[in-house]
Amino acid sequence: MKVTDLQAYLLSAPLNEPFRTRIAIGEWVCYKQDCLIVRTHTDQGLSGYAAGPASANLAQLINRNLKSAVVNIDPVKIETLRKKVFGRRPQFPGLAQAFGLVEATLIDLRGKIEGRAASALLGTPLRRALPLLARSLMYLDSSHSVQEAMTMSEQGFGAYRFRLGLGW
Repeated sequence: MKVTDLQAYLLSAPLNEPFRTRIAIGEWVCYKQDCLIVRTHTDQGLSGYAAGPASANLAQLINRNLKSAVVNIDPVKIETLRKKVFGRRPQFPGLAQAFGLVEATLIDLRGKIEGRAASALLGTPLRRALPLLARSLMYLDSSHSVQEAMTMSEQGFGAYRFRLGLGW
């Protein structure tokens, strides 16, 4: 089995209505939410995926610099790839983060090949239940934080992490 393609996609989802909130220096307005999806595809039709921060620089590093190193390799030989990538000169800012995303796709792919969970491949025990933490992605004032925390509590979350934009 060989890797035939590696691609990083910047995705953007517009919000139905702009989210507005006051922050210490004025107003913050969010019109969309963004993320980076990385896909590794093989000649046998399997694909591995990873998600990362929305960054044009990371997408460029993956699509221009790492793609040539990854295409035509055996997807389970991650250590060989790591030596190949980090043995090169020069080292680009963000290369380690970009490689981490590519490595996550290869671990996902290896799990699919072997029929095992990624946690088993990484040597961590498989969990039957995973405690989840609700988290605000946006800067909120205190009234919005309270309202959102109550909504998350009603949905069964036992903890809520928030980002205050202005005051307590």
